[in-house]
Amino acid sequence: MVTRRMAATFVQPMGRLSEEDSWHLFQRLAFGMKRTEERAQLEAIGVSIVKKCGGVPLAIKALGNLMRLKDNEDQWIAVKESEIWDLREEASKILPALRLSYTNLSPHLKQCFAFCAIFPKDQVMMREELIALWMANGFISCRREMNLHVTGIEIFNELVGRSFLQEVEDDGFGNITCKMHDLMHDLAQSIAVQECYMSTEGDGKLEIPKTVRHVAFYNKSVASSSKGLKVLSLRSLLLRNK
Repeated sequence: MVTRRMAATFVQPMGRLSEEDSWHLFQRLAFGMKRTEERAQLEAIGVSIVKKCGGVPLAIKALGNLMRLKDNEDQWIAVKESEIWDLREEASKILPALRLSYTNLSPHLKQCFAFCAIFPKDQVMMREELIALWMANGFISCRREMNLHVTGIEIFNELVGRSFLQEVEDDGFGNITCKMHDLMHDLAQSIAVQECYMSTEGDGKLEIPKTVRHVAFYNKSVASSSKGLKVLSLRSLLLRNK
C-alpha cells in the first residue's frame, strides 16, 4: 500500500497535544535511527524545540522529520536558535515551525510544494495531475537512469513523508490522492503570494498581481467575467469549477 511505502506511520488527531505526548511524537520521528549516545547529546535541545511547537501535531511532525536528517549538536542548536522563530505570523508559533521545515527542503521540493498554493484549501489533489503540472513547469529534473514521472513520484513521496502533503489515499486502481493541511496551505500561499493567484466564487473584483506565473480560476463565471490577464510571465492557467 502507498501508506506503507511512504512510511506514513504516525496518524495523530489535530488537537493540541500535552507536553508528554508532544515529546513522545517528536522523539519517535527525530531519534528513530540515532544511537543512544547521540540521543543523550540532543535530547535537551529537542525538548526546547518541541516547546516552540505549542503542542500542534503538524508542527511537531514537520520538525521531527526535519531533525531526523540533522546529525550533530550544532545543527540542532541552529534550528532551536533560528531567527525564524521570532517571526510574527498569524498562526503564532505554528507557521515559523513549518517555515523552518520548508527552508531545509532542496530547491526542487520547494518549487513543487509552493506551487500547491494554486489549489484551494481542502482540495483533493490527484498525484498524477500534480506530477504533470510540476513536469510542465520544469520543476522536475530527470535523474540519471530515471524518467521524469518516476522522479515526480519520488518528489511526491518525499513531500508526504515530511508532512507537507497529508491524507494520502489509494483507491486500489492506482488513483492516488492527497490533501494539504490548512496551515500548510497558508504556508504555501505566504511563500508563493507573488507567483500563484487563485480565484474562487465570491472574490469580487479580480486584482491579479502582474508578477504571477500561475493562475487558477475555480469558478468559470468568474473567469469569463474577467477582462483579460495582464501578467508578464504566465506559465500556468487552470480553469475549472471547484
